[in-house]
Amino acid sequence: METKTEATPTMPKLWTRQEAADYLGVSAKTLANWASNGIGPPYLSLCGGSVRYDPETLSAWLQDQLQSTHG
Repeated sequence: METKTEATPTMPKLWTRQEAADYLGVSAKTLANWASNGIGPPYLSLCGGSVRYDPETLSAWLQDQLQSTHG
């Protein structure tokens, strides 16, 4: 009898606000200000108020920002 094994998808590592800020070259406070003004990259708000950023979403947001300033 053959058993079928399915690959378990791995969750991507989510970045802290500081890691996201380092990637973007801004301060964590700037990211917090952007978030409160609704103008920054999308983020996830976890239980307890922790904020996390998906690296792929952050990269896509940055590319979009670069295209709109150079387009």
